[in-house]
Amino acid sequence: MKPNAPKPKIHLPEIVVTRIPIFNKKKDVFAYQLLFHSKYDFKGKIPNRSFPVAHPDENSTEPGLDSIFLAGLKKLTGGRLAFIHFSREMILHQVPYLFPNETVGIGLVEDVDEERTIQRIVDTMKSAGYLVMIDDRLFNEGDISLVRQADIIGVDFRSEGLTKRLSVDEDDPMRPRFLAKSVETPSDFDFAVSLGYHYFQGDFFCKPNIISIRDIPGNKMNYMRILQEIHKPSVQFDQVEEILKHDVSLTYKLLRFINSAMFGLKTTVQSIRQALTYLGEEEVRKWLSMIVLSGLGEDKPHELVVHTLVRARFCESIASALHLYKEAPKYFLVGMLSNIDAFLDRPMEEIMKKLPLEKEIKSTLLGGSSSYKDVLDLVLDYETANWQNVTRDSKKIKLDMTEIANMYVDSVEWGKLI
Repeated sequence: MKPNAPKPKIHLPEIVVTRIPIFNKKKDVFAYQLLFHSKYDFKGKIPNRSFPVAHPDENSTEPGLDSIFLAGLKKLTGGRLAFIHFSREMILHQVPYLFPNETVGIGLVEDVDEERTIQRIVDTMKSAGYLVMIDDRLFNEGDISLVRQADIIGVDFRSEGLTKRLSVDEDDPMRPRFLAKSVETPSDFDFAVSLGYHYFQGDFFCKPNIISIRDIPGNKMNYMRILQEIHKPSVQFDQVEEILKHDVSLTYKLLRFINSAMFGLKTTVQSIRQALTYLGEEEVRKWLSMIVLSGLGEDKPHELVVHTLVRARFCESIASALHLYKEAPKYFLVGMLSNIDAFLDRPMEEIMKKLPLEKEIKSTLLGGSSSYKDVLDLVLDYETANWQNVTRDSKKIKLDMTEIANMYVDSVEWGKLI
């Protein structure tokens, strides 16, 4: 960090933040992009508009910095690099120096221009070890000198594709790396890799890769048997125990999990039956589903498992905030199973036929109306930083935006324990 850099005082409460993963070619998380939403401007003045604000270009703004100080950057990123959008005014104030270069990357947004003062500051920051990423608007409209300063260039994959990538790759001796944004399907990802992109962002990792063979692989069928058994109206521990006895991996995961610091047991649980009895029927559904999910995700990007568990916990936390304490485990399952098609690479309709779930849960997962839909809609909109819809959703269920943001950060933190 630059020792003599100015450190502006920023105290901006009521910050809403979410994270969007950026993957490398191995589908490992390279970094997270943090997207913010606030009613405050850079000087702390409240604009003449009601909170929460919804604006298509307001994904990441100055006020986000204070939330990182308050909530802790590592809670959101787990120590990975976080790209934050910095405006022209923030660059002039050298705000990025508030963060170590190994934790924060500099994202330049559309109001950053190519004036020499900006270029000199950005060059100095690059010399100090900060990675610089520009988005497609600057790429399309900015001066070539600003493009040359970028380490990473974000390109809207679906609208720009190969053309824009080549336009800089051929001309720029520094050869910046390219981020394919809006990669929505597994086939999009494969195509983007073949075109030479280095990084990838989008929902592709949460989408099923449907194959022509309809049978679910044998190792995953055993996980399906567990799911089928624990979601019957009444869980038969004898049947669950019998299935687990034939799967050493699941048994090990269950016992390791039940004896983890999360439960804080004074004595060690040493048998399947003991673990099932301790958890009880509702918690068996929840926790064993989570362990099964981890098994189903062994051949998937790890972020899919983490993302799904954070979603499940987020749904559960919102249900508890709405005083739906008895129903909270079911909201957890709704959130968790909302990605089950990506784990099994099968259509959701086909999976629902195999699982004995409650009618309302099935309806929710198939996109229908139910008592769970409002909460799931809010969670899905929050994940994608669709702040306009989040505003609508939060008003509908009568929860404060700041409270929702805190539950999200707590869910992210909880997801690291699994």
